[in-house]
Amino acid sequence: MSRTGRMTEFAGFTRKGVTLVEILIALFIMALAILPAIGAFSTSYGAATRQLEQELALKLGESVVNVLLTANYDRLITGTLGALPLNIQTPSGDFSGSLVFTGMTASAASVTIGRASYGISAQVTTLFRAQNIDTPHGDALVFSYRNYD
Repeated sequence: MSRTGRMTEFAGFTRKGVTLVEILIALFIMALAILPAIGAFSTSYGAATRQLEQELALKLGESVVNVLLTANYDRLITGTLGALPLNIQTPSGDFSGSLVFTGMTASAASVTIGRASYGISAQVTTLFRAQNIDTPHGDALVFSYRNYD
């Protein structure tokens, strides 16, 4: 029997498979290669979730400004708006409430979308007094928001 023949035979049997030790070593090497990739996926998922929450906050703010733009201007100037309807449609559900003004500041109940809760508030401020032909001392108004971060 040749030397190479003895290497493939052991006690009359030829080797036709892999051992359990070889399988375990291969699994260990693959696990070492996959674990960093799983960590990268979870990091990017967290960043995408945060970006989605920021986009929803911008859309909520835009809807509040749209409500203020449809309000009666004379009542905005004097701060006697009272309650304005605030209806928001989101992919996870609808929010129906009101933006209640006390003077020049308004607040509504918090809106929960998914796992994030958003507090909605608005403030109308007189920026400057200007003259025009129709109303000699009209008001220019600015809409602002509070940052909750």
